[in-house]
Amino acid sequence: MHLGRQVSGFLLVAYDLSFLALFMSNRLLVGLSILGETTRVFIKAGDFKMSKTALIVIDIQNDYFSDGAFTLPAMETAATKAADLIAKFRGEGAPVIHIQHIMIRPNPPFFLPGSFGEKIAAVVKPDAGEHIVTKNYPNSFRDTALAATLQGLDISNLVIVGAMTNNCVAATTRAATDFGYKVTVAHDACAAAALKFQDTTVPSDMVHTTFMAALGMQGAQVVATADVVLDKPEN
Repeated sequence: MHLGRQVSGFLLVAYDLSFLALFMSNRLLVGLSILGETTRVFIKAGDFKMSKTALIVIDIQNDYFSDGAFTLPAMETAATKAADLIAKFRGEGAPVIHIQHIMIRPNPPFFLPGSFGEKIAAVVKPDAGEHIVTKNYPNSFRDTALAATLQGLDISNLVIVGAMTNNCVAATTRAATDFGYKVTVAHDACAAAALKFQDTTVPSDMVHTTFMAALGMQGAQVVATADVVLDKPEN
């Protein structure tokens, strides 16, 4: 199979010398050359449907793991669950979008630009062609290409995983619901930090539970990884 190439807004894909597919918007034109004769099959717009659900993988980066600069106790377990969902989405041909945080403030505690810690962890390594959106704020939509990317993919449903539950996951989930997306958070594929308020230290699991309860109250569907369901477009 030959690789596709962009030609004046069209994606041209050649299969050997006998099969040409020309995609334009939601229209599909298929040309089959058989013994010098060409058969064309037209499918009306809307008959060829892609998944409207995208997986958003937030900040699963090396600094959050046990050998990183800001370890989250549940990161390894959450990353494994996130990897399971990534495999599920890839298997369904649904979009996977990776969010990568780069600290730009003076003397950042982690995610230093160019460091090993700011790299996306190997367990959720992006495949070639998957979108990587870099951000500098907890809200993954703020000053990033995320909104435009989702619009370009015609996405209306989001499944969110990653870290930290109490920071970037919460901020992005709230922003997404405000923008009108139907949002599902896979709670066991997210990890939180322990927090301190005055003289009280709140363990990371309690922080995680509290934030998940709040996100559920604020409009997100909060489920286990095993219960995440993709929409099933009909081709």
